[in-house]
This record gives sequence, C-alpha cells and structure tokens, in this order.
Amino acid sequence: MSRTTRTAATALVAALALGLTACGSAGSSSGDELVIAAPLSMTGPAGSVGLDVKQGAELAIATVNKDGGVDGKKLKLVVEDTGGEPAQAVQLTTSFAKDKNVVAVLGPINAAELGAVTGIAQSSKVVVFPPASSGAVPGVDAGKFNDWTFRLNQSIPLTVGPQMSKVLEETGAKSVTILNYDDNAAYVDTGDRWADAAEEAGAKVQRLQFPSATQDYSSIVTKIDKSSDLIAIGALPATDAQLVRAIRQQGIDTQLMGDSSMLSSEVYEGSRGASEGAYAYAAFLPGKSEASTAFQEAFQAKYDKQPTALSAYGYEAVMLMVEAAGDGKLTRDAIREGLSKLKDHEGITGVITYDGSGDAHRASVPLVQVGKDGVIAQVGDITPLESQ
Repeated sequence: MSRTTRTAATALVAALALGLTACGSAGSSSGDELVIAAPLSMTGPAGSVGLDVKQGAELAIATVNKDGGVDGKKLKLVVEDTGGEPAQAVQLTTSFAKDKNVVAVLGPINAAELGAVTGIAQSSKVVVFPPASSGAVPGVDAGKFNDWTFRLNQSIPLTVGPQMSKVLEETGAKSVTILNYDDNAAYVDTGDRWADAAEEAGAKVQRLQFPSATQDYSSIVTKIDKSSDLIAIGALPATDAQLVRAIRQQGIDTQLMGDSSMLSSEVYEGSRGASEGAYAYAAFLPGKSEASTAFQEAFQAKYDKQPTALSAYGYEAVMLMVEAAGDGKLTRDAIREGLSKLKDHEGITGVITYDGSGDAHRASVPLVQVGKDGVIAQVGDITPLESQ
C-alpha cells in the first residue's frame, strides 16, 4: 500500500467526524486553492452516476484537506452539470482549462462527452480524468487516448465479452436476450460484444434495441423471448432502473446482468430492489482491503448510505491525482507525469497500471452480484481481453 493510500485509510473517518467541507460550488477560486474541476452529468439519464462520482470525490478532498492539503494548499472541487450533452461538456472543459487554478478535470461521464473533450486535454495540457467512463469512444482505438486523458472504470470493450462468457458459465444459460440502446455507440458496441461472446459459447441470442429517449418500456418487455435464460441490459442507470422494474412487473423472473451502470444507486432504488441478484462487474469491493474498508465506513458516516463502485471511482481518481505529485507541487504536469508512470498501484479499486495514458489496466476484474440494499458481493473473476 502506498504512502498516500495509508494516510487516506487512517485519516478518512477523522476527517468526517470533524465535519469538514469537502467541496464548493462553481465560482471564483483563490490562489491558495488547488481546484479540481468536475464537468459531470448531474441531470439526465446518467445523473445518478454524476452524483455517485461527486460524492466519492468530495470524500477524497475532505480527506486530503484534513491531512493538510497538498504543499500547504487546500483542494477544492468545482462541479458543473453537463446534462450528459457533449456540447456542454466541451464548453465547461474549455472554460476550466483556461483557469490557472484548475490542476485537473474530473469528468465528464459518458463516452460521447469524453470523445468531444479529449482533444481539449491535449491542446490545453490539462489532465482529463473521467473516472466512470468506460465505453468505446468514437475515434479512439482500443483505449489509446492522448497523453493527457486517463480513465479508471474498467473498459467495456475489454470486459463485457469475457463477462458474458463468465456469466454463461456461472448460470448455465443457453439462451440470452440482449437489450441495448440503438442510438448510443458505446452501448451498441456493448450489445455487439455480448452477442458475439454468447454466440461463441453456443447460446441462442435475441437482440432488442431501442432509442435512448424511450419512455414506455412495456412494449419492449413483451417482446422478450420467454425461453431466455438470461437478460443482459446495456443502458444508462435511469433506463436500467425502468427496464428492470418493467421486466419484474411482467412476471419475468429471468436472471439479469448489466455493465457497471447496473451498480449505480439509482438502479436499485429506482427499480425498488428488483435489481437484486443481477450480475455486473466492479473493480471496487467493500471490505476487500484496509483502505476500501476505511472508505466504506467514512462514506457511510458522511452520506448515511453504502458507497457504490462509481462513488469509489470518484474517490480513487482524486487520490491518484494527488499521489501523482508525490511530495512535490500538485501541478498539471506533475499529475500527468505521475499517472503516466503508475505501475501496480494498490488502491480501493484494485491493482492499477497505466501504460502512459488511457485506460487503467487490471489483470482481473471481480464479477459481482447485487445484493440486499444494493450491496455487491464478488462471485467470480473476469479476465479482460488484454490480460488473456
């Protein structure tokens, strides 16, 4: 465990017990503050993801500030809502990049937004670090981003195929229905990869694709093949919640699975617990290490609820950027340089390595099931394609 991780594990609960403020709203900042700017989707279909990431980041900043900040300066989180719109993400990221007090950008959320702003990272020489983003990004081949863009959530293109293979192995399912957006490139890609893996395993596959603006899911649910042993959902949390609930209301008790969006707090709450038992994957497991246990306890103390994997990604991303600077100043260059050289770092989301930039590399990713109150439990391991 690294020095910063050890410090975080011991400082977390103390920071919250003192009721320290972890972030501020958008506005002016002073030269005595180091700003982490967060263009996050706080509304729209991915609004719950933005909230989860924000809360994790708040907790990390409270912890760092309790421990004295960085080089005598306090951290400040400035959050602005993108609404999940690439154009808004571009506007906000451009504005943040021009602010000399902004040392890094934490966000945005979805792949389309990231595709729109990754060039700004390069041209402005500021790290763009979207901790929850995981989908295929148009124009970015195999997660090979520019030198200033990093991701933390496990890459969908590398993971969902092996995930499907593992779930079929676990359940013995012989027929699969795949539900995914037809107008979101990342989720079309997810559905394609699930289908390829299922067909390769000899399973019968039904594809049902639908617009992301769909409001009435009953017509989709009625088309599900009654012989399906497994239903895989590739969509954002707000849609996941409605689909899961509609499926159960139709009396369909087929095993469910999803990508990491299935683990958003909105899905369990919005489906009224109907997502319990669903398979997904998560690099964060509560209680797996001293640091993850400390994070879990501190998060519970601050927000009176259990953290999601997405909250953990928000926390971990901030801590990684702080650690990147080592004992020196937290600057844009120091963050990029430190992250680019990160190797076998053990944090609360597992052991991470970056190959210069881009996606985090993990040798394995936990296959999990959603339990009571949305708490997840590991049921197996997924080996990403890059590690096979």
